[in-house]
Amino acid sequence: MRKWAREKLQPGDLVLVRSTPSQRSWEQDAEKRYGYGFAVNELSLPAAKPEKEAKPAKSSPANKNSR
Repeated sequence: MRKWAREKLQPGDLVLVRSTPSQRSWEQDAEKRYGYGFAVNELSLPAAKPEKEAKPAKSSPANKNSR
């Protein structure tokens, strides 16, 4: 699954993750600490990210405030 994610996923991709949460606790420096983790059971890309579209031409500032 890790190899698939490295090869297929890009920054900004929408992903679906199904996981099993876990909680643990421990003592450190006489203080109780808590941690949470997730074991990934399923990872998928629900939809392909659309290709970047051409940026629209910027409107002039005079047209921005006209009513």
